[in-house]
Amino acid sequence: MFSKKAVSIDIGSKNIKIVEGKYEGDKVIVSKMTTFETPKDSFNDGEIINLEEIKNSISEKLKESNIKSKNIVFSSKSTSIITRIIEVPWVKGKELDSLIKYEIEQYLPIDFQEYVTKYKLLEEFTKDQVKMVRANVAVYPKAMAKAYWDLAKELKLNPFALDLSSNAVNKLVTRKNTFINLEELEKQDTICMIDFGYDQIEFNIISKGILEFTRIITGGGSYLDANIGSEFSVGEKEAEDKKIMLGNLSDDIELFKEGLTVNENFLEAQTINASIRLVIDRWNNEINRMLEYFRNRFKDRNISKILIYGGTSELKGMDKYMQSVLGVTVEKVQNISSIVLEGSLKETSIVSYINAIGGIIRIK
Repeated sequence: MFSKKAVSIDIGSKNIKIVEGKYEGDKVIVSKMTTFETPKDSFNDGEIINLEEIKNSISEKLKESNIKSKNIVFSSKSTSIITRIIEVPWVKGKELDSLIKYEIEQYLPIDFQEYVTKYKLLEEFTKDQVKMVRANVAVYPKAMAKAYWDLAKELKLNPFALDLSSNAVNKLVTRKNTFINLEELEKQDTICMIDFGYDQIEFNIISKGILEFTRIITGGGSYLDANIGSEFSVGEKEAEDKKIMLGNLSDDIELFKEGLTVNENFLEAQTINASIRLVIDRWNNEINRMLEYFRNRFKDRNISKILIYGGTSELKGMDKYMQSVLGVTVEKVQNISSIVLEGSLKETSIVSYINAIGGIIRIK
């Protein structure tokens, strides 16, 4: 694990997030955080398309922010990355490696020569008097992984780890005595963590300290902007501005009127929020389908809360609107006790930085 500072980078299709910090005593101590726009057409679905553009933009920002750490971690997600939880008989050492690799190859009709396979042991148990293990297996495209390695080298930094964003957030919320939004997360709790990005939504269920379920669905801020743009026949930037200024899914009609000085603006806000609801309702349907899948699979486990984060989660009233539809408590992540922000960062929102912050945690 990192006892010295490291730099962690989360590249998204809209923005690149950089965090500098260290992992110490079950806490991630964050000294610097910065975000900036991803160069246009340089990144898509976890894949670095234009390495030179991304390298130049990150290098410039590292210099500007006076970030000097040499170890680098990337947090990533992609529909090309496959994750599965499998159960196999317990065997020793390399025999277990071979058995897990064989088992996962039976599941997936892909050319494994083009992928890197890694796994994390979750728990041991007995089934029909046979000692078994459960493992979370990740199958990662080699070409995609190499691009991150090459980027680190181009930045003249030491590539320390390529993490999955789902694993990064799981590490953050499963430290000892973790509090989220000032409420303790009990060891036996089952929660859903949803990352609302620009082009993708990552859905994770963490139960009894184990990441049990991960899926990526299409959706995010760009879909809201596109719907608003279509409604008003405006471009992406103007649609995004309208969403930020007038978007509010609160049930309290008076909140819509706040700051709106003419009736015309109020009517525009109503139209914008109706457009936003249409898109979020589609997401809610997909989320509800995954919640039901988990409930049917683990009938003894109750999902106590949904926690949302990522840039799109900043939309006013989004948490309460989702809660009214899904019938489960929904909260935007405000704070996590395993994250300590230093100095002037103390008042900074963490919702867009959670994946990058979690990447700093390295557990042997």
